[in-house]
Amino acid sequence: PANEAETAAMQEAVAEAMVEGAFGLSTGLDYPPAVNSSTDEVKALATTAAQLGGPYVTHTRNYFETMDEAIEEAIDIADHAGGKLFISHHQCTGRANFGKSRPSLERIDRARETMDIGMDVYPYAASSTVL
Repeated sequence: PANEAETAAMQEAVAEAMVEGAFGLSTGLDYPPAVNSSTDEVKALATTAAQLGGPYVTHTRNYFETMDEAIEEAIDIADHAGGKLFISHHQCTGRANFGKSRPSLERIDRARETMDIGMDVYPYAASSTVL
């Protein structure tokens, strides 16, 4: 995780990018090096983006094993930031997540009562990340 000075520098970079036309903050928390980011670190960056009108867009952390926690973390970050949330590739991949689509979608619907949330899904039962 980043220390306080590193987080502040990243917040400055997010603010500068937003002023120069960036749409928002996007994370790939399941991929190196972002997998090492703390939730608090991401909250700080998402807050900076939200203050400038940008959403928090995320490829959630460790969704193959702990999808519930990944969705909860994304909602928590966006709620803390006070901005919009977009979840990339909502999915119930991995045996630990089989049968969790309904509860997950119900959780997202509950969060929609107080915040703006969107998501996408891909229409197939396989994936590939390695480039």
